[in-house]
Amino acid sequence: MIKTPSRLALLLSAPALLAAWSQSLLAGPAVEPQPYTYEATPKSEEFYRLIGIYQYFQADYLGSANAVAYTLELESKFTFERFEIENRIILDYADYPAEIEDFLGDPFPVNGAGSGFGDLLMGNFFAPKNQSEHFHWGFGPLMQAPTASDDHLGSGKWTLGPGVHLEYHKDRVSAGMFLWNSWSIAGDSKRKDVNQMTMKPYFIYELTDDWSLLYVPLGISASWDKPSSQRWKIPIGGGVGRKFHVGSQELNFQTQGFYSVARPDKAAEWSLRFTLEMPF
Repeated sequence: MIKTPSRLALLLSAPALLAAWSQSLLAGPAVEPQPYTYEATPKSEEFYRLIGIYQYFQADYLGSANAVAYTLELESKFTFERFEIENRIILDYADYPAEIEDFLGDPFPVNGAGSGFGDLLMGNFFAPKNQSEHFHWGFGPLMQAPTASDDHLGSGKWTLGPGVHLEYHKDRVSAGMFLWNSWSIAGDSKRKDVNQMTMKPYFIYELTDDWSLLYVPLGISASWDKPSSQRWKIPIGGGVGRKFHVGSQELNFQTQGFYSVARPDKAAEWSLRFTLEMPF
């Protein structure tokens, strides 16, 4: 079993390693990262136009549970005829010394420790082109596949449900949320069915061109099949973000802390979150 200092030290070293890797991977000109802002599509007759591709490396340290989870999130935005399409793919790698409830889309974890890859989450959001300059919305399906390499790290179910992305952006403020509800449609018959709402809110206030205050938690969740006392997980907290350069590549590093004011008994009470944002 890895001791607590080793897990936390590995977690803290991840952003530096990823930044060094990004410098060797991308030698092109810097691109302004816009992870949670909406760029209106120019009014034109273009049949297809790529808006951007972004990647986010996230590391969560669940201090009260002594667990670590690394998440890779890929986002692409493009226009197709009269629509704008946003695609997101999320895959995590976790190291749990014991089962953790309502984390990474698994409301009913198998008892015991686990280490490896979790379930794969995929979402597509469709929206009309040329929306308001400050407000943007998208709607579409989200699906989670039971790709976990260890039964302790996934629900064992295929899940599917509708989702919506709402966003407001003006001056130095960006705020919005991803909201969806997932139901299990297939999978391991020995595992419990999933009926879970997930909301990923975000709020970013730019203090300067380089520094920002933010609230971007892993997510708020409600597992409707659980008793009311075990249903909700609601983290409060926040942190700061800092833009910087590695060579010609611009990056954005964020540090946050959260405390769960509502949670299941086996969910983490507090956590630290580190995020490195990098556009292609």
